[in-house]
Amino acid sequence: MDITNVGVMKEIFQAFGPYGLLLVLWWFDARRLDAVLKEHRGYMDEWREMYKNNVKLVENYDSVAGDLKDLVVLNTQTMTGLVHDIRENQYCPQVRIEKHTVQVGKGSQ
Repeated sequence: MDITNVGVMKEIFQAFGPYGLLLVLWWFDARRLDAVLKEHRGYMDEWREMYKNNVKLVENYDSVAGDLKDLVVLNTQTMTGLVHDIRENQYCPQVRIEKHTVQVGKGSQ
């Protein structure tokens, strides 16, 4: 039954009066509201599931971040050692600085 048709409303009004028409209109509105609430519930279920997935993602990222921190620390230590070795010229014979032992004399007293 298409309640939006004026002819149908007129028949309901003649059969049941104004209160009957209001009751029928309220009943159709309640059905429409139920449909909207069911659709909204579906959207909320989707949001809830996305939130749960985001929590799992954050928990997994926490372990990855810990591993990444360890990797950065190890790389920093290695690069520090390389800088030290380069400054000391230990590996390249062409640019190696010859180091001479310097003795400090007793000096004059």
